[in-house]
Amino acid sequence: MPGVMPGALIGMLFNSVLNICDGMFVGHGVGSNALAAINIVAPLFLVCTGIGLMFGIGASVIGGIQLAEGNVKAARIIMTQAYIAGGVIFGIVIPVSLLFARPLLYALGCSEALE
Repeated sequence: MPGVMPGALIGMLFNSVLNICDGMFVGHGVGSNALAAINIVAPLFLVCTGIGLMFGIGASVIGGIQLAEGNVKAARIIMTQAYIAGGVIFGIVIPVSLLFARPLLYALGCSEALE
């Protein structure tokens, strides 16, 4: 439909606005160290967003093709597999990130002043 923004684009737009507002409030309210700490972990949010978009958009395209061919069961299977794969990946990434939080933060550029 012309003139209608896709949901992924709207989501990314609001995510950018959130990051800008978050930076303004944290920078003015808490200080420069807090703003630096947010910018250290920002790449993690971008990676998680990228993985989620990869599974969501990829599965919706393939599922849409299957629906267009009349394969409702195949489309449901594809979407279910995408949800499960995303859940498994994040189910592994989150605990590992929490277990190795300090080395991960130092690998992202954290200094002792930001601890």
